[in-house]
Amino acid sequence: MSEREKFNEDRRKYPRLNVVYVTYSIEGKNTEKVGVVLNIGAGGVCLIVNENLPPNTTLLLNIDLHDNKQIISAKGKVVWNAEVPVYFNEETNYEIGVEFVDIDEKERLRISQYVLGQTLEK
Repeated sequence: MSEREKFNEDRRKYPRLNVVYVTYSIEGKNTEKVGVVLNIGAGGVCLIVNENLPPNTTLLLNIDLHDNKQIISAKGKVVWNAEVPVYFNEETNYEIGVEFVDIDEKERLRISQYVLGQTLEK
């Protein structure tokens, strides 16, 4: 454990989560973008993104759980979207629900264990 982690661990009164980021690209396009995870589970992920991605858009996802393991690669399909207000700038952002349609079962289990571990820590 680094000195910074020890310092933060000793001073924190409440549990914290690292923000999980996802890089994604629309299948068939070479442009990689970043989304912020609102929630994640074994079946999919809810993201905040800055583009309107309609339902049935297929995404190639790279998910970093900050667990010192390799990044999870998965294919997902947008199942819903909603415009969300952003209070700190004038950009329009969207909340999207993405269902995993192609993910290694070991990685799905890893996500389940991550979620359970984060839940138990609270």
